Amino acid sequence: MTYSKLRRASLPAGIALILASPFAALAQDAPAEDATNLDKIVVTGSNIPRSDTETASPVQVITRQEIDRTGKATVAEYLQTLTSDGAGSIPKSFGNGFAGGGAGVSLRGLGAGSTLVLLNGRRLAPFGLADDGQKVFADLSTIPLEAVERIDVLKDGASAVYGSDAIAGVINIILRRDFTGTVVKASMGTSGDSDGDQRKGSITAGIGDISEDGFNFFFSLEGSKTDSIGVSDRRNRKWIGTGDTRPWGYGIGGNLPGRITGGGTGAQGSVTGAVQNPVTGLFQSLPGCAALSDVAPQDPAGGCLWDVADFRDLSPDEQYVNFFARGTFAFNDNAELYTEFSYSKKETEFHNTPSGVSGSWGYPGGPVNANDPGPGATVLGPNHPDNPFTGNAVRLRYAAFDVGPRIINNDSEMVRFLVGTRGTRGAWDYDAALMHSETSLTNTRNGFLQYSHVLTALTDPNSPVGYWRIGDNAGLNSQALYDYISPTITAKGDTKLDVFDAKASRTIADLAGGAMGLALGVEWRRQSVSLTPQTFTDLGDIIGLGYSSYAGTEEVGSAYAELVAPVTESLELNAAVRFDSYKNGENSTTPKFGVKWKPADWLALRGTYA
Repeated sequence: MTYSKLRRASLPAGIALILASPFAALAQDAPAEDATNLDKIVVTGSNIPRSDTETASPVQVITRQEIDRTGKATVAEYLQTLTSDGAGSIPKSFGNGFAGGGAGVSLRGLGAGSTLVLLNGRRLAPFGLADDGQKVFADLSTIPLEAVERIDVLKDGASAVYGSDAIAGVINIILRRDFTGTVVKASMGTSGDSDGDQRKGSITAGIGDISEDGFNFFFSLEGSKTDSIGVSDRRNRKWIGTGDTRPWGYGIGGNLPGRITGGGTGAQGSVTGAVQNPVTGLFQSLPGCAALSDVAPQDPAGGCLWDVADFRDLSPDEQYVNFFARGTFAFNDNAELYTEFSYSKKETEFHNTPSGVSGSWGYPGGPVNANDPGPGATVLGPNHPDNPFTGNAVRLRYAAFDVGPRIINNDSEMVRFLVGTRGTRGAWDYDAALMHSETSLTNTRNGFLQYSHVLTALTDPNSPVGYWRIGDNAGLNSQALYDYISPTITAKGDTKLDVFDAKASRTIADLAGGAMGLALGVEWRRQSVSLTPQTFTDLGDIIGLGYSSYAGTEEVGSAYAELVAPVTESLELNAAVRFDSYKNGENSTTPKFGVKWKPADWLALRGTYA
C-alpha cells in the first residue's frame, strides 16, 4: 500500500493537486470533456502513453523545482538523499573504493549494478571502474543538472520492460526537450566547517519553437571545482591526543559494566617503526622515536606513534565539465527527427593513509603474505644502519610516513551520441533510435610501495639506491630511493555501448476505465567493458593492492510487449513480457503482472509479480 502525500506538479488546466501516492493526479471539478484533452506522457516502467501518471508500480516523479529547493549541486547528490537509495550506493566520498570517482545509486539496497539508469529513457555506457571490481553501473555525475526537466524513480523490478539489469528498479533522468532562451548561473559554497569549497557555473540556451519554427536546438554546459576535505582540516581534531573528552562527553563501555570510558579523543595511532627482538620475539620501537607508545609490554617508553587519519581525505578534490545538446526537427505534424549529444570530463584526487611495508594480498600466482616469518616477510637486513640488532635480520613493522599518503587519481571521459525519429502513423505512435556511448578512465596511483624494491632497499647493501633509512633517519633518503620503492602505477578502463531500439504503441479497445493500450518493441544491444591491471599487480608486487582485470562483450537481441487494461475507473490491470536472446549465452523470458486498485481518491493499493 502506498499512503497519500501532497506534491506540486505542472499539469494542464483543470488539475490543481496531486494527492494519493506520489504520482496520482486528483482533478478538481471540471467538465468531463476537458479530461479527454489531457496530454499523454510515457511514465517510466511502461511504454504506453497515458494521462494518468499513477501506475501499478510505484514511481516517484521529481520535478526540477523540487531539486532546486534542496540546493544540491549535482544529480547524484540529490538522488543519494532519497529514502529509496539504500546500501550499496556509491557516493563521491568513496575515493578509495573499487569505483572511486564515480557516483551511483542503489535502489532498495540491491546495489548500483542492479539499478538501471536511463537518460531520456535510454541507456548510458557504464563507468570505467566496476563496483566491487565486478558490477558495472552508470555514473550519475555526468549529467548537467540545469538540463534536467524531471527524474522518475521506479522502485520496483522492471526486467520485463528494460532487461535484467533493472532488477532493483530504474532511474530515468528526463532532460528538457524544447527549451528556449538563455539561463546563466554561478554559485559558490562551503561546508559547515568552512572547507570543501565548491565553485560552479552553468549556461543553458535554446532557440526555435517546434510548433512555429519546425525546429528546436538547446544545450547546457556546466563546470565545477570542489576542494578536498582532509581529516586533518576539521577543527575538532585539536583535541586528539590530549585525553580531554569534555567536548564530546563520555560513553559507557558496554563490555565492562560500570566503567566509564573516554569519548574517543585519544590519538588513533599506528606504530611507524617497530622491529622484532630476535631473542624475545617482542616488537620494540626503533631508536630515536618519541615516548608515545601504547604497545606495552613491548616497549612502554617508545613508539613513534602518529595519527594515521591526518593523511586521509573525507571527500576528494573534484573538477568536472558536463555538456548536453539536443536538436529536434519536425518533418510535419506527425513526424520528427531528433539528436542528442553528451560529453563529460571529470578528474578526482583522493588521499589515503600511507602504505605499510607488510600485509597480504592476492594475484594470479597466488597469495602474498609479507607478515609471515620466512622468505616473504618484510625484514631489516642484518647490516641495515637502523637495525638495533646488528648481525640479525629482524622483522619490521613500518608505516611509510616519509613516502607520504597514497594518492589515487581518476580521470574519466564520457561521450554519448543518439539519433532517432518519432511520430504517429495511422493508429500507432512510434519511436526508434540508434545510440553509441563510451567511457574512458585512467586510474593513476602514487605512494604505493613496490614489494620487491622495498625488500631490496631494506636488506641489500648493494641496492641501486642505497638503504631505505626509516624512522628518525628518513630525512637521509634521496628522491631516487623514493622513486625506486614507490613508482607511479596506472590502470585503464574502457566501456562501450551500442543500442538500436524501436517501439510502437496504440489503443486497441475502450473499457469502462479508459482505453486499453498495447505496446510492442524490439532492441539490439552490444556492450563491452575492459580494465587493465594496475602496474605490477599481475606480479603481486604492490604491497596491499590485489590484482583486478577483466574484458568482455555482451550482445543481446530483445523483443517485448505490454498491455494496460483500465477495467474500471478504480481498477487497472497490466501485463508485460520480454524475451532476451544472448549471443553465446542462454535465452530468457521475463514476465510481469500488475494490478492497481483505488477504492478512494486518497488511497491506492498496488501489487506486482515478476
